[in-house]
Amino acid sequence: MERVWFNSRRGERLAGVLHRPKGTPRRGMILTHGFRGSKEGGGKAVELAEQISDRGLAVLRFDFAGVGESEGEFDRITLSRQVADLQGALDWFLGTGPLDTFVVGRSFGGSTALAAAALDQRIRGLCLWSTPIDLVATFRRTLGGLFEQLEAGREVSIRDDHGEGFGLRPEFVTDAKRHDLYRDLERVAGRPILFLHGEGDETVSLEQAEQGYQVAGHPKELVVIKGGDHQFTRTWESAWQALFSWIEKLPG
Repeated sequence: MERVWFNSRRGERLAGVLHRPKGTPRRGMILTHGFRGSKEGGGKAVELAEQISDRGLAVLRFDFAGVGESEGEFDRITLSRQVADLQGALDWFLGTGPLDTFVVGRSFGGSTALAAAALDQRIRGLCLWSTPIDLVATFRRTLGGLFEQLEAGREVSIRDDHGEGFGLRPEFVTDAKRHDLYRDLERVAGRPILFLHGEGDETVSLEQAEQGYQVAGHPKELVVIKGGDHQFTRTWESAWQALFSWIEKLPG
């Protein structure tokens, strides 16, 4: 593992970790974490990156701006800002060598990966892991009345399940409404997509993955993990195996 630093397209300094496989890789993979997550993912993202690297891919995991070791303020988060972060990561990653690059995006990091892929042909394929396709419906459900306050133009303060506080600005909602991720799925037709979702996801309904799968072009695959929640808390091994099987079928 190698600690690395690079700039987002907005110029903020982002922290990452590069996992190099043995030999010279032809393919690479970027892991994007979920809302208020990090490149470590509680240790699971580290292990997952190592497992993917053992299969011959170079892997980059990084912190979006405002979390972990990266610069920035979390309360300025929007989907568009995260897309700029991912594009900066992609610029740096491809500078390490000629790689066919795929993105595994978890939850809001998957939304980011999809929006970026619709703009950037350098992303050769996507794994959308517990990913919201309908951002407004997802955050309206998870934020409740706070979502309405954001819609009304007011900043909000939130305390999560761990007792940690954070803020959001109205731009989070106005920016989300500008993005049509179902249309973005149409734009990435021809590039492989894996929809990986838990049947009991309590944050992002399985229906979103099913509808996304119907809209997406080929090649595509939908894997529903029986008993899986949003975090794949007890079913992570099944989710990982589905991802590894998909990787084996990727071009390059």
